Amino acid sequence: MSTTCPACHTAGGHARITDVRTYTATTRVHNLTINGIHTYHVGYAQTLVHNDFGSELPGLPADAPKPLGLGSTGRTVPQNLTEQIAMTEVRSAPGGRVLTKVPMTDPRWPAEDRWGKMQHIVNGVNIHYVRSTATGAVDDFKFN
Repeated sequence: MSTTCPACHTAGGHARITDVRTYTATTRVHNLTINGIHTYHVGYAQTLVHNDFGSELPGLPADAPKPLGLGSTGRTVPQNLTEQIAMTEVRSAPGGRVLTKVPMTDPRWPAEDRWGKMQHIVNGVNIHYVRSTATGAVDDFKFN
């Protein structure tokens, strides 16, 4: 990729931001919020960027069920766009199937409180999480 952007330098086809500056001025702006996954090009470098509107996972709707945050038992960070899309879909609407042969032994999610291990596969990406059938609470989303 060739670039005329002085703050962007490429390495292996990826842009790396090397400088960020803050400017203060009164001007008209147009704020844009888009739910779901979206990307666009910016500037002379045609740098592909993603608008993260405040959730911990880009593209996750604000009304997605919030995990309890009791910890994790596996890998939670996507390694590529396919995994990011899959995790966003599952976190947005957890609707996997119950893994009945997997006993709940972790005291953070006790089986007697009707916690169960769930599995949801999106485009070949296998995501496990736990869900309480008593309360609908969810937690421990991870790649399997």
